[in-house]
Amino acid sequence: MNKKKVLIGVISISVIAIFAITLSLTLFKSDANNEIYQAKTKEKIENQVGGFLTLMLETEAGSGEYRESTSGTWPGDEYIFNENMSACQNGGELSWDSSTNSVKLLANSSDACYVYFDKKVTLASVCNPEENLSECIINYYNATGDMDNGLYYHTSTLANSAGDNSYRYAGANPKNYVCFGDDCSDEDNLYRMIGVFGNEVKLIKNTSIGNFYWSGSSSNYSNTWSSSTLNISTLNGTYLAGLDNNSWSSMITTHTWKAEGMHTAYAFSTPQTAYNYEVGANSSSTTYPAKIGLMYVSDYGFAASNTYWSTKLNSYSSATSNNWLYLGSNEWTISRTSENSSGVFFMNSGSVNRTIVSNNSLAVRPVFYLKENVTYVTGDGSKENPIQIDYKQTLAEYVISQYTGTDGDNGLYYHDADLENGAGDNSYRYAGASANVNNYVCFGSDASTCPSDNLYRIIGVFGNQVKLIKNTNFGNYRWSGSSINTSNTWSSSTLNTGTLNGTYLSRLGSTWQNKIATTSWKVGGGAIDYIYATTPQTAYNYEVGANSSSTTYSAKIGLMYVSDYGFAASPNCWTTNLEYYNGVTNSNWMHLGSNEWTISRVSDYSSTAFYVTSAGVVASGNASYRSYGVRPVFYLTSSVQYSSGSGTSSDPVRIVI
Repeated sequence: MNKKKVLIGVISISVIAIFAITLSLTLFKSDANNEIYQAKTKEKIENQVGGFLTLMLETEAGSGEYRESTSGTWPGDEYIFNENMSACQNGGELSWDSSTNSVKLLANSSDACYVYFDKKVTLASVCNPEENLSECIINYYNATGDMDNGLYYHTSTLANSAGDNSYRYAGANPKNYVCFGDDCSDEDNLYRMIGVFGNEVKLIKNTSIGNFYWSGSSSNYSNTWSSSTLNISTLNGTYLAGLDNNSWSSMITTHTWKAEGMHTAYAFSTPQTAYNYEVGANSSSTTYPAKIGLMYVSDYGFAASNTYWSTKLNSYSSATSNNWLYLGSNEWTISRTSENSSGVFFMNSGSVNRTIVSNNSLAVRPVFYLKENVTYVTGDGSKENPIQIDYKQTLAEYVISQYTGTDGDNGLYYHDADLENGAGDNSYRYAGASANVNNYVCFGSDASTCPSDNLYRIIGVFGNQVKLIKNTNFGNYRWSGSSINTSNTWSSSTLNTGTLNGTYLSRLGSTWQNKIATTSWKVGGGAIDYIYATTPQTAYNYEVGANSSSTTYSAKIGLMYVSDYGFAASPNCWTTNLEYYNGVTNSNWMHLGSNEWTISRVSDYSSTAFYVTSAGVVASGNASYRSYGVRPVFYLTSSVQYSSGSGTSSDPVRIVI
């Protein structure tokens, strides 16, 4: 970035010398994070500033614009000395002396000097409130560059690194503190970021929760993590339950922990080798899903300054003063020795060592991964000003939270294998009379009163995605798109390509389009006997389930499936064949009241598709002959967040824009 010199009001005094002299202007800095701060000799420095020097301070980080300081004092730790721009008019040389933490002037004649300080790019200046914390950290790295404030981007080209494209903190004391609790002044709520892995931030508690046996007791000699009561009872029991009292556990994702460990030879090698055999390409497939774990051996290794990454971990005691993850006491890792059934690796005076699981009671610090939607609120990551976070439920999580465990409560049904006549796909679907189903969403507008054209309804939650259908008809169209296209192939239908994924999608605008997931729609349809002359469960199996065609089409917008319509009726209707659904319209919130197309074609013929009649039954019709109602259907991306709303038509659910 080009920097501009803006010289305002030069103050000059002569510095007379027969011989070359060196004047040391002391500015102390922290080697750990390259911050400049005022020394105890502040009065002496202030007097020097008012003499032959003009202090030039950058107005905003990265702006390249400078103004003269009128305070007469050295800038605080939000600034850093710019050696390239600092200069003297008559040839005097200014430099930063890292050995004495000072700016030095070498001059042999009278001179006037300009000392430039750049405003540091801080995490607080880069991150925006409600921005995902993982994005915030990555954006901070991109704004500051490799190794600034201890951040390292572990690409395949970073020497001796993990090569997993993670962003990890390393060094003596990086600014990676996070407040994980209601009271940020309570040190018990201080955690530190190990790094960003994919789109999740990994935290470790800043203090130990106590000393424990790795296996959970002195009588348990097994190093199998899944049977360790430290894992089950302490970390994912007592500790996690304590977080539940304040709802903080909702921010933690269930992680698949690599739990096999590695051979001692690899643990006693470099961090890179340990990583490869512990969790990387050469690791075991043994895993354990849970919210809480412990640090890996390689986490500890990569937390040291990068100059140590070529050092063997069993000789890491020399790195303790340059490794923020070092607790100062012996501490467990999650990794066991793979060559025997009782050994586990731990930190021993700063180096990696091994011991028997039941021999020692050692320090334990919980480690976990935050959910993607945990957001940055404020803070710069220092211990005094830790990052504060917030979490908004995803829309999928909100809908699932409305399921009480009793099918039918709040109009929701959980279609697991035990739900009689259900889809059996573990989806959460709304069913019943329209007045009893509060599944309205305002999509495409942030107006205080949602326009009727922007009202949609939730079909259900499928995996971690919410599926919506427009509440009103978008218009009447031929299924094939035109009267001259007699094919019932969805990929060639201009209703699909021109209307739904063309005209309709473009009207939403980029902000709302980006909230819609590209979906692989099942478009093979099915035979008449298996789609409408049968129950919703059978239609589901042949339409999109186990017996469905492999024909798919990838797009953002589609239409409802026949089975979507069938399962939207009350469960007592699910044993009725769909061709006789005219008697259940009052029990089906999805019934439009007019003829309406589904996305499913009739596979027995090349020119017909299934639709719902105004009477409520499912029928088949010529794809190019008649124009029927069309309601766009789509899946929201898994990251879409719930904002507010009860789901009624007058108080629809709002999502975070």
